Amino acid sequence: MNKKMTNRKIKYIKRHYKEKSDRELAQKLGVPRGLVKRVRKELNLGGKEERFARPPLESKPSPVRSTTGKWSRRKIVAVSLLVGVVVVGLGLYLLSRVGGFRFFSRVDRSKLNVILITIDTLRADHVECYGYNKIKTPELNRMAEEGVRFAQVVAPVPLTLPSHTSIMTGTYPLFHLVRDNGGYYVEEDYITLAEVLKERGFATGAFIGAFVLDSKWGLNQGFDYYYDNFDLSRYRKISLSTVQRPGDEVEKEAMEWIASNGEGKFFAWIHFFDPHSPYTPPAPFDTLYPGRPYDGEIAYVDMLIGRLREFLVERDLLDKTLLVITSDHGEGLGEHRELLHGNFVYDTTLLVPLIIRFPKMEIENLTIAEQVRLIDIMPTILDYLGVPPPPESQGVSLMPKTRKKNQKLKLPAYGESYYTRIHFGWSELKCIRTERYKFIDAPKPELYDIKEDPAESKNLYQERKPIGDRLQKELAQIIESHSVKGEKRAPAEIDAETERKLRALGYTTSIAAPFKSDKEGRPLADPKDKVEVIRLMNKAEKESDQENTEEAIKTLEEVVSLDPNIVDAYVMLGNMFTRRNLYQRAVADYRRAIELNPDYDLPKINLAIAYKEWERYEEAAAILKEVVSRQPRNSRANFYLGDVYRRQGMYDEAIKYYQQGVEHDPNSATLNAELGLGYYYQGLLSKAEQSLRRALERNPSIYTAHFALALIYEKKGDFDSAIEEYKKEIENNPQGFKAYFNLGIIYGKRGDYTRQIELIKKSVELNSKFSEGYFYLAKAYLDTRDEKNFQDAIEAANRGLQLDPNSPYAPLGHYVLVDIYNRQGKSEQARFHLQKARELEKRGATPQGSRK
Repeated sequence: MNKKMTNRKIKYIKRHYKEKSDRELAQKLGVPRGLVKRVRKELNLGGKEERFARPPLESKPSPVRSTTGKWSRRKIVAVSLLVGVVVVGLGLYLLSRVGGFRFFSRVDRSKLNVILITIDTLRADHVECYGYNKIKTPELNRMAEEGVRFAQVVAPVPLTLPSHTSIMTGTYPLFHLVRDNGGYYVEEDYITLAEVLKERGFATGAFIGAFVLDSKWGLNQGFDYYYDNFDLSRYRKISLSTVQRPGDEVEKEAMEWIASNGEGKFFAWIHFFDPHSPYTPPAPFDTLYPGRPYDGEIAYVDMLIGRLREFLVERDLLDKTLLVITSDHGEGLGEHRELLHGNFVYDTTLLVPLIIRFPKMEIENLTIAEQVRLIDIMPTILDYLGVPPPPESQGVSLMPKTRKKNQKLKLPAYGESYYTRIHFGWSELKCIRTERYKFIDAPKPELYDIKEDPAESKNLYQERKPIGDRLQKELAQIIESHSVKGEKRAPAEIDAETERKLRALGYTTSIAAPFKSDKEGRPLADPKDKVEVIRLMNKAEKESDQENTEEAIKTLEEVVSLDPNIVDAYVMLGNMFTRRNLYQRAVADYRRAIELNPDYDLPKINLAIAYKEWERYEEAAAILKEVVSRQPRNSRANFYLGDVYRRQGMYDEAIKYYQQGVEHDPNSATLNAELGLGYYYQGLLSKAEQSLRRALERNPSIYTAHFALALIYEKKGDFDSAIEEYKKEIENNPQGFKAYFNLGIIYGKRGDYTRQIELIKKSVELNSKFSEGYFYLAKAYLDTRDEKNFQDAIEAANRGLQLDPNSPYAPLGHYVLVDIYNRQGKSEQARFHLQKARELEKRGATPQGSRK
């Protein structure tokens, strides 16, 4: 019998405890009955067996014998009450004079709300109430005065998704196994704070500031409403603003939701992404903090918190709400030669603020100096509400410390970063932090006396090696006791749209790869010895984002000259050469990346894309089929394999892989749209329309769906509907030249040549190599029968013939010239173009009218 109580089994108990007895649950799950009973008790659940339990026997009070002599019982009670009133009154007076509990404001915790605010990338030492005198954060200061400020709060990992997962589950990455952004998912096994509160009757809403916390990564578990909706399909060029939203938009959505849910109890998670790079504070904070835009972003978010506070006061919700404000990680800002975060585990990126404001200021103006962890937030919230934490929670409640200041916490903190292991093939970093020391387990170990050296500037490992060795053993014990036994999770492959969104956010190398080890068994490099390589990779990413391709290529070539084993550098080079149509160079770089890490599918799929664009379809298909055979759920591989076959006119095969992609990813608007196009090309118009409608339901702004619907309406002869669909396509995709062209053709058929010319001119402006557009533009000028337009017609026809003299539409260009030259009496030129047109027609060059 498997006696282990996993998260999946706990969730099963929570779903079925009402209709199944402990015995039935134990048999179903293969665990002892007593273990089921204990879990129910810890989760405060009833059960089938409890409803039929025998009522407890009534107990009779035993007789009390008086030993007080002439003091009657009534006198004793009266004196005791009088003394109690005096003592309590004195205590309340004294406590009202100092920070601490306010017993006179009793709170009914069964009806309280919870708001959790996470401010991305916020260093604790850049907040005014944490001692930073170069910024004004009056709202955070006021929250600290009205509540509890924790002076030393340690994040478990300096990355957004893993750290938020720890906040929401109360567990370390050792347990939840989310090691990086992009490719890692929060599995359904893990119980989140939102799930616990939802089961207790809370309405739950989350308001997310960046795609890195999109619902696709799994943190939406337990939320009734999850405001993410980061849509990229309408943008030809992706900018940062398309995959993050400013804090005022996040807050506005949160306020509207709170206003509609304020009658009952609610849990709202509000995520402000603004302090994350690039730092672009809005006015007036850009001018208030010249040269310090990071501080400007923090001050902006502080203002938003004040606005939220006012909103809660206006609706009489502030004193009915537990407010928790924290961050997921800090920012390097150049210290330890780290500009951003993720590579190292120094305090610059691991220490974050934590402020808790209790309803009716039940505890106020209290600072707790001892070290706590982000994993302690979930159990603290639940403890305050009187709710037991999930059994797997690895944090502890901090509530006892708020009540008993002399109680010692003594909480060692674990930290890690696998970023450099995942992306560069160097060693991961792990650390343990105590009240006095910080030990970093690296190829070259580090030990810091953080009391004497808070900047972690002097490595004491050699001087105090016994302390370092002791901490290394304690670190190993934490890893052993907090890890999921016997389980490793490799990152999952992500789809193309997701990859584009992460890259737009600045996570250019954040498409997680399987761990890579040195084939020859050599020790992995220490990241602190590779700072120059990290700097150059960051530089290349910035140059790539700014479309400065030449400089980015030079920088990446410098990277691989310093370290020829950086997989991500070769992938980035391949991407840039593909973008520039230098397919031979791209293929060489992708193949080098695959050689370095054969288990990494990203360079394999990108290699296939390069072959596809190179029109070497056989090689592209072979690579993608190999990936799909191992990962049939890989929607990205299915999408591109379908595209390879569609380009060759092999629509049956294309549909097969689009269908497979939709089967495993039914919410993908892109796959549904491509499947619809496949059906259209096969003449299956009803199926095509169904798929295209599904695509638009999932994403009303997706490219091609309205275009394909317009083609369907044209085939049906419903040109009014076709016009409307083409207009919607142009609204979604203003750069889509074919929609302008097809719309122009319809207006030409209706005799509106002015509108036709306007639209087709726009199509060739958008794509100057679109030869078909020039041929039809020439015909439109000729159809006006206005001699003033003949020269424009001649120029358009000649431009089309220059671009593609063997085009199926080339005879049309020649016939336009024949007509004009005949009208102008230029018989020799007319005969020349007539002969050319007939030669092309004999070779089979005739317009098919597809316009797809």
